Amino acid sequence: MLLMPRVGPLFALRSKLCTGKSEQSVDEKHPDRCRDSDGEWGVREYSGTDEDRTKWQAAQKWFGCATHLVVDSRYELPVSFSVRRANAHEVVVGHGLLERLEEHLPEIVERYGELAADRLHSTTPN
Repeated sequence: MLLMPRVGPLFALRSKLCTGKSEQSVDEKHPDRCRDSDGEWGVREYSGTDEDRTKWQAAQKWFGCATHLVVDSRYELPVSFSVRRANAHEVVVGHGLLERLEEHLPEIVERYGELAADRLHSTTPN
């Protein structure tokens, strides 16, 4: 039984960039994988169209990691999360979060009504 029985049916899949102070990875990794130097370079590319139909593109590059979350949209509480290197693909991590949620908290998955995510997470062509 859940402590918050009203969790769901609206969920969101989000990611947050976590930049490190180190600017490079090292060959010898720390066992707990929690140091800045354990991060990797990541790039996010964005594109769109302005109101005047001018197409644009932008890229964001950073060194560090990314926090990936599935949150309840009503309460803004995380129900599943993962911290990965910056170069981990968001779609792969996002699908893994949903699979892990289904395995460990099936009672939450049964309440799914909608899952909001960036266009990047779509499995259908635009």
